[in-house]
Amino acid sequence: MTRRILSAICLMFIFVGLWACVGDVDYPAPEEETQAQDDFPHEFLQEGSNWTFFHKICENRNSERGYIIYDNDGNEIFVVRDNPKGPEFTLLEENLLRVDDSGGNALQLTRFYSIDSRWPRASAMYSNVLAVDHGLVAYLAFSGHEERVVALVVHDIFESHQNHMNFQRDFNFFPAGNPFTAPVEFIDENTLFIAYVNSHGERVEEMLELR
Repeated sequence: MTRRILSAICLMFIFVGLWACVGDVDYPAPEEETQAQDDFPHEFLQEGSNWTFFHKICENRNSERGYIIYDNDGNEIFVVRDNPKGPEFTLLEENLLRVDDSGGNALQLTRFYSIDSRWPRASAMYSNVLAVDHGLVAYLAFSGHEERVVALVVHDIFESHQNHMNFQRDFNFFPAGNPFTAPVEFIDENTLFIAYVNSHGERVEEMLELR
């Protein structure tokens, strides 16, 4: 047997041995199967509880903030990733949670959550919320460009297309942006009280019929 053939056989055995060793190496899992380093949530900034709900405000490594809401049994029911600036959590009823947050320029954004673990729901995001009661929300809606149209809108908190009521009034907006001289209030599920100043400087009080 020639030296060249012996060398080839030796190289073949060495290669087979190395292949067997390589098979025992624990390689990292593919990137898509590993947990990303900046997964949300990453760091808990604040924790709070209030009788029937528990929440955490979180921030990930990209400085994106959000919050998590849990039910009474500690189950995660909502994860919100919308960069909150400083949300305030208010339990309005046993299973109705209100979250207010700043939208910048004195704009307040409001979202509601049904935290009943049997049927958790989240509302749309509202701005300019005036009153909440009897499963209804009242807020100001603005439309138009050259001529601003202002309406007071009332509807179901979670079903915005049901029982939708739109009341256009001659509101006079002061520099602070609020025409109301008293808190807007639901007298009952069928009546909303408003008191405002109109464009003529007159104080007006109304009972708006909702049904």
